Amino acid sequence: MEQKNKIKEGKIYCSNCDKNILYEYCESDFDKGYILVHCSGCNSTSEVSRMSGDEK
Repeated sequence: MEQKNKIKEGKIYCSNCDKNILYEYCESDFDKGYILVHCSGCNSTSEVSRMSGDEK
């Protein structure tokens, strides 16, 4: 699988943690082309592009 497609089943793998902790969506803004997700593992919030699945 390509890492570009990290958005799966409503969750995203956190690239900030050493472990594959799943993000939970806290907001979605498809009009702007990204989703705001929060990781409970490293307690960080990141904008992830819904097109590429990579963090901005």
